[in-house]
Amino acid sequence: MKKVISLVLGLTTGIIFVESIILPIIFKCGIEKGRLGLFGITIAITGIATIVSKKFDLSIANNIMYFLNNYYFIIIPVILIIVLLLSYIISERIYSKKEF
Repeated sequence: MKKVISLVLGLTTGIIFVESIILPIIFKCGIEKGRLGLFGITIAITGIATIVSKKFDLSIANNIMYFLNNYYFIIIPVILIIVLLLSYIISERIYSKKEF
């Protein structure tokens, strides 16, 4: 049961995180450029993570994963609330400056 809850929480977190990143980009650049922006951001994050994991010692990452495994029910909602709040503030500023 714990694995199912973890899976659902992880998928929901990922979806909300991606949406909170893409909405300000869509409001600023439009839907087509926004999709390209999301694709670019995804490629950049993946590339940076790959380079960092090959260049640096992974013992720090193991310690972080151990911490997250113990406290993810507290940490993930807090991070999501912060990201959503930032996304809302950025989107509101972008949308208020638009001329229709």
